[in-house]
Amino acid sequence: MKPAVLLQELHAARSRVTGPYLDRMRALGILNAFADMAAGYVPIGISPCEPVGQGCYQPASSGPMNLVVPVIEDGELIDLVAFRSTAPDDWLTRNGEGWALGMEEGAGHYLDGVTPHIFANPLEWLQAECCGICILNWNSPEIYKLDVLRDVTVSDVATAKLLRRAMTLPQRVPEIHIAKVLQHAA
Repeated sequence: MKPAVLLQELHAARSRVTGPYLDRMRALGILNAFADMAAGYVPIGISPCEPVGQGCYQPASSGPMNLVVPVIEDGELIDLVAFRSTAPDDWLTRNGEGWALGMEEGAGHYLDGVTPHIFANPLEWLQAECCGICILNWNSPEIYKLDVLRDVTVSDVATAKLLRRAMTLPQRVPEIHIAKVLQHAA
C-alpha cells in the first residue's frame, strides 16, 4: 500500500479525535507523549476497523472505534496499527508491513548507550510516551535488526520469551547458485 494512502487514512482517523475521545485518551495516559497537542496535532487517530485476514484490517463505515497509530521505520510511514484500548493485545496492521513501533530512526538509534524497553502491546508503548519498541510481528525477518542491541528490558515474562524465540530462530538463507561470468576481451 502506498504511503499516500496510509497518510490519507491516518488523517481521516485523526479528524475523528474530538471531545470524548480526547478525554478517553487522557484517561488512558497516552496524550502525554504528544507535545504538539497544544497546537491541535494528534499523531494518532481513531477509526472503526474490520479484520480482513492475515492480521490486517481495513477501515469500516461503522462499528467500535480503534486507536490507529502510524508505524514509521527509518523516517518513512510504512503501515498503521489499530487496536481497541480495552483489548490492547489484539492489534491488526493495515497492510502487514509494520513489524515494530519505535523504529522511526532504525535500531541504530538505540546504540547511544540507552537500553530500549520492549513493550508487550501498542497501548503500553503509547503510555510510555513512545519511548522504546513494541514488536507488532514476532515472525518478521526484520526482527533481526534488533541484533545490534547490547541489551533490552521487557514488560513481562511472556514478552521476554517471545523475543528470545524470535531472535534465536534460524535466519532464512537464499539458495545460492554459482554461475560463470563471461569475460569480454579488450
